[in-house]
Amino acid sequence: TDAVFAVASDHEHTDAWVPKVRRVTLTKGGTPRNGFGATRRVEFRPTGWSTIDELVVHYEEGARFDYKVTAGMPGLRDHLGSIVVEPADGGARITWSVRFDFAWWWGPFAGTFKRTFAAALSEGLATLKDQLEAAG
Repeated sequence: TDAVFAVASDHEHTDAWVPKVRRVTLTKGGTPRNGFGATRRVEFRPTGWSTIDELVVHYEEGARFDYKVTAGMPGLRDHLGSIVVEPADGGARITWSVRFDFAWWWGPFAGTFKRTFAAALSEGLATLKDQLEAAG
């Protein structure tokens, strides 16, 4: 699980396993460097997706980190993303969940956005799985 968490929590290399991410820049280190209090800027590849800023709000070394969007997504009222890594069947299981709460005017777009974003998360997790299995 430590190796999986090391990759998942290495913000500046997220683009290596999440195809929809162009670049992540650590704008302020946390405790540890990628942990609690760290801020990052996420630039996406898809046309029309904005660049967002995020803050790591919870961090458990080797197990979990939670983050929230702090800028760059108009109409977002509340957000929480979580990456959890836990032992499973002699390996590791990673769960990436994201909660969005949008302003009322997002109504017509929210469903499509959530489905598109969920597909991007699934694609990232599949890519990470393939990379980790290939590395042994």
